[in-house]
Amino acid sequence: MYIKVADAIEEAFPSVVVEGNEAGDGRPGSFEVSTPDGASSPVLFSKLDTKQVPDVEDVISRIVNRNRGPGAQ
Repeated sequence: MYIKVADAIEEAFPSVVVEGNEAGDGRPGSFEVSTPDGASSPVLFSKLDTKQVPDVEDVISRIVNRNRGPGAQ
């Protein structure tokens, strides 16, 4: 599931970074979506923080709102 969702997000939003690890070394089960400007912007989604499988529509909504600028809802 991770790869399918990650590919769709990265194809639709090339400036968004999707990282994850379904299983294996490091942080198994991680799924992180962020923008490339690092510390100046929050992570848009973190499965490690939410302990939930990403809702694709919610993640896309967060990306769209982030692209609209500060204060976007």
